[in-house]
Amino acid sequence: MEKYKLGQYAGAISDYDEVIRLNPDSVDAYNLRAGAKCQLGLHYSAISDLDEAIRLNPTDADSYRLRGIVKGVLGLFREERQDFLIALKLAEQEGDEQLISEIMQALYT
Repeated sequence: MEKYKLGQYAGAISDYDEVIRLNPDSVDAYNLRAGAKCQLGLHYSAISDLDEAIRLNPTDADSYRLRGIVKGVLGLFREERQDFLIALKLAEQEGDEQLISEIMQALYT
């Protein structure tokens, strides 16, 4: 995560690759690697990572939120909204007020 914070996105991706190799069920690693890929303009590859995160944990609201953001960047606005609505439902079920607020802001701004 330090490499990501320093803007060393390719290095961060390599580190997340290693985390995933060691723990292929790490939803967080897929989400974080997707973020680094987005910073490098690798949006479709980021979506693949987020798809895998969702496959591993279909109730992870943040994975849907992140995938919605990436789809929005790509102009896939209908799919973006669908992901945000799923994320909102899951965040409400979790009672995650911060995430609910972030999703609501993304949906209605």
